[in-house]
Amino acid sequence: MPVSKPAFIFDMDGVLVDTPGHNWRAIRQTLVPYGVVIDDEEVKLYLGRPLDKQFADIAEHHQLDLTFENFLQQHGETIARLEREQPLETVIGLRAFLEAARDQGIKMGVGTSSLTPRAERLLNLVGIRDFFDAIVGAEDVPEHKPNPHIFLEVARRLHKDVAKCVVFEDAANGVEAARRGGFKVIGLASAFQSPVDLADPNLVVRDFTELDVNRCAEIVNAR
Repeated sequence: MPVSKPAFIFDMDGVLVDTPGHNWRAIRQTLVPYGVVIDDEEVKLYLGRPLDKQFADIAEHHQLDLTFENFLQQHGETIARLEREQPLETVIGLRAFLEAARDQGIKMGVGTSSLTPRAERLLNLVGIRDFFDAIVGAEDVPEHKPNPHIFLEVARRLHKDVAKCVVFEDAANGVEAARRGGFKVIGLASAFQSPVDLADPNLVVRDFTELDVNRCAEIVNAR
């Protein structure tokens, strides 16, 4: 009996698009006038969560007197400036990996803590939107990572059983969400998340040059 093809589900920020550096530079620059300094260890506490949840935790921790609406406007202006100064790129090795997966007929989707319009904009900006059969954003599910809803919804839209999917994540919250949903998980380590921080994925790599499609399929099909 032939083995059915797996499906690949990707987080976006830090997995597909190299945005965490831009995002956290923007957050830090926005908050400096308010006397807030966030170091790399604190950043780890907020990764893999929607921006409004990140802001709420930062505001509580630093007793910040700033509304989310005002923060969002200032953060957006800073992000736009940073993107003009240093255009966003895909994660190293990603495009070749996506092309190889598409050539093998593997369905692919995105499950992101960002809102869908932002995901669509960024994926189009770096030229990879057409690789994906489904995009699920924060507004599409009632609960967010580490709840598995977002990945379960991507699998549903891809018409794939959880057991036939592998999730690619770069944050501990996302790895936990995938695990709780019954998915196999490949973790991408980064400047913000070391392999030790990634909550026990099936495999940890630095970027997509360390992966190939067949190896990912073997992880999905392993007992």
